[in-house]
Amino acid sequence: MHAESNIQILKENRGSTVWVEQGDDGRACTIKAWSLSPWFALKCLLGISQPWRHWRGGRRLRRQNLASPEVLSVGLGWRGTWPVLKIRMPFIIGSTGAEQISESPSSLGHDIASRLGEAVSILAHAGLRHRDLKLSNIVLQHDSNEIWFIDPVGVMRDRNLVASIVCMLDRLEVEIRDGLVPRPTGATVVVLRSSIRGLGREDRRAVLQQLRTHHSR
Repeated sequence: MHAESNIQILKENRGSTVWVEQGDDGRACTIKAWSLSPWFALKCLLGISQPWRHWRGGRRLRRQNLASPEVLSVGLGWRGTWPVLKIRMPFIIGSTGAEQISESPSSLGHDIASRLGEAVSILAHAGLRHRDLKLSNIVLQHDSNEIWFIDPVGVMRDRNLVASIVCMLDRLEVEIRDGLVPRPTGATVVVLRSSIRGLGREDRRAVLQQLRTHHSR
């Protein structure tokens, strides 16, 4: 817990912070804040700032019936002595994919792996790509085991079906390749098969070839 404000810091990067705090109704909320600067203000006006991309990405996911926390409010505030722009979202009680696999490499069962692959396929066929589809950006809700995509900033339009699938499958592997997460037992093949199930033979072959090229670098 943060010593000064009694909040739980989840992530702190240069210029942005994510934390959990209790809402007025007693429910936990996720707060994401960005430091205000002239450059940040310009990007907000142009619609290319991270808050705008977060809102658009979440909306695109929900339109495909993929769960992503909805932005409840947007406002100005302070983080210490620095002015910030804050967005407030429901806090999803669960474990990230990275946390769950780290606790038990066999915990990412066939059903969850299959649904992850289906999500990749759904996004790609909708002309979308999630450029930051990492295991740490996925939460498995404790009471329902529903998959939540908690950081939708990287969701963008992309009409290249094969490239979109390859990108998202590669991002799901990045924390494993970097040694941050152990390789989940049997799940990788299930995710792959589920993601390419609706493709024609040539597209399936292209996905597999590009993945081999990525992993051989």
